[in-house]
Amino acid sequence: SLTISPIFTRHYSELIQQNIFAKNIHSIYELKVDISNNSLKWLYLEYCFSGKLLKNKNTFTSHKPLIHLNQTVKLSIYPIKNFKIESIGEFHNIERPDGFHNTLFCDIDMSYDFKRFSFSINASNIFNIKKYVIAEYSSVNEFNQSFAIRGREILLSLKFKF
Repeated sequence: SLTISPIFTRHYSELIQQNIFAKNIHSIYELKVDISNNSLKWLYLEYCFSGKLLKNKNTFTSHKPLIHLNQTVKLSIYPIKNFKIESIGEFHNIERPDGFHNTLFCDIDMSYDFKRFSFSINASNIFNIKKYVIAEYSSVNEFNQSFAIRGREILLSLKFKF
């Protein structure tokens, strides 16, 4: 299946800087594309692309737009009965004043069910990314924020159903 979603948003606001009054036009042009394939019993694949172009127009700031691209891939494999492998990867490409910032997240989950037992391995943040970065326009000024995230984790679990 294929889903294409174009989105356009425009905000008008008034602003004052150094006792000068002006109007600001904040525009967001966004395109989202989802592609999924579940025609095979043992394989499920989903790809999502989202691209944003953010632009402010006023007398105080430059008119250079910022670009924000996101890609997400989900892959599920069922090679044999009761065994599954699921992975998700996210790639963020965010433009900042000092250039582009790229981040790649990846998680994998494997599980096997045997009668009353279930065994699973989960690996999160495989590439051990230290921080998550957000870059969007906030009214007139560029808004850049980053925050620390948990490091790589590998979890093993064994479950027994009564």
